[in-house]
Amino acid sequence: MGTPLNWIAFNLFIAIAIALDLRVFHRRPHKIALREAAIASFGWIAVSVYLGSECSISVAPSRPSNSLPAT
Repeated sequence: MGTPLNWIAFNLFIAIAIALDLRVFHRRPHKIALREAAIASFGWIAVSVYLGSECSISVAPSRPSNSLPAT
């Protein structure tokens, strides 16, 4: 599942992302337009897809994806 350093780095990244989202990107209260919401949603979805793919690549077995398990 990774080293403790990997978990610390991951949790630190999540904390920084939340702080950026709450403190930097939304400094002044205003009505959020559809375009702004779509851009923000796309950005966070892109980050989550990237992190998910990195996790699956690092945890996945080292065999080719088209090979079948031995029966």
